[in-house]
Amino acid sequence: MNSLQPVSLMPTYYTGYIEDPSILHSLLRTDLSNQQIPVTHLFLSHYHAYPCTVVIQPPISSGRLHVPSIRRYLEMDHKHNSSQDIVKREYHYITDFLANLGNGLMLDCQNCQLINAVDNPNKYKSDGDHNHFLTVDKVRIHYLPQHDNYVNEELASKLSSFYVLQSTSAAIQVVCKYPKQDYYLRGISVKKPFIYGLSLNYGKDFTVIHHHILKQLAKPDWKGIVLLYGIPGTGKTYYIRYLINELQEKNLIYFPSDIIRVLSSSEFLQIIKPYSRSIIIMDDAENLSNDHPDQALTNLLNLNHLSHQPIIAAFNTYLPKALPQLRTSSIIQYCFDRLDINRSQILLKKLGSQREIETIKQPMTLGEIYAQITLETKIEHTTDSRKQLNTPDEMIQLLAEQELSLSDKDNCTLS
Repeated sequence: MNSLQPVSLMPTYYTGYIEDPSILHSLLRTDLSNQQIPVTHLFLSHYHAYPCTVVIQPPISSGRLHVPSIRRYLEMDHKHNSSQDIVKREYHYITDFLANLGNGLMLDCQNCQLINAVDNPNKYKSDGDHNHFLTVDKVRIHYLPQHDNYVNEELASKLSSFYVLQSTSAAIQVVCKYPKQDYYLRGISVKKPFIYGLSLNYGKDFTVIHHHILKQLAKPDWKGIVLLYGIPGTGKTYYIRYLINELQEKNLIYFPSDIIRVLSSSEFLQIIKPYSRSIIIMDDAENLSNDHPDQALTNLLNLNHLSHQPIIAAFNTYLPKALPQLRTSSIIQYCFDRLDINRSQILLKKLGSQREIETIKQPMTLGEIYAQITLETKIEHTTDSRKQLNTPDEMIQLLAEQELSLSDKDNCTLS
């Protein structure tokens, strides 16, 4: 068991040391009931000047700064001794710290939190059990004015690059069925996938298409079809998951592929009858017909005409010859395709791939790109998750999540 070491009361490099008695007396008269680190007083004590301040936040609105990465950067690049920081903890996790970097620079980090619902584009190692990460919404740099260019042009940019993304999810209703029983709806949540940029994932013109889709679906009187088509793996379902989270104020009803295969028009209308203001989502819509995509498209148009409700439908094909005849204001269509070589290289690099970009010599689908990342990071996917499920509701959640992903499709009919 370690014993406490004797501490010198002489001036030290500890950030909390106050040498000027007048500042110490002023601080003693200050109300410290909020228990926050008195940053300004300490800056005055060390540098005898009131500091300039800049607030650093992640470059993405859903981002949170990763605290351990910031501290490692300060230790390695600024040769900072973090043992001299003022640190507050809950249990053994940091909640606040103040680092005096010397030469008129201090970094202030308060209200750190452990979170576990994150996307991790920078591939940080987790900071606790159950994939938790220690994060903060912003940090402040306090500095003398001669450091203004360095702080705002270099240091702020570097610190803002250390982030994870706080995941969001949206609720949808999934159509389900027990054998020999009626159809019913079950609510599940769909996690919003991380996309570096719609134009990078889907092409330079797709951002315009996306905003047009949102604009039309926001209109109460628009009852058209959003028609997404292309070969498997090009990101149609990935985009649908993204779109679901952009439509959180709407009631969304999702028809899984196995339900679509056996659903009659009368059954479809019976299901959606109580939900006249809903948006219908159909992935693998080619299953609306066992014969040909042209017939599946015809069936989709009929369902849209009978229901008078907007439908988002995805087809795993380069689609129907009849499609060019459907260019009307009630149909928004987009063909998903492979990314060209240049965009494939850029996206792989953005996602942190170690692959040499010169080895990419042909266009790639999003599925191939994300499979490459999965292979490199050795992510293990459980292939038989059903054995771990205890209730039908848990199975519904799992199956819908599997179908609304880039993974292999599964059934949503409970046996």
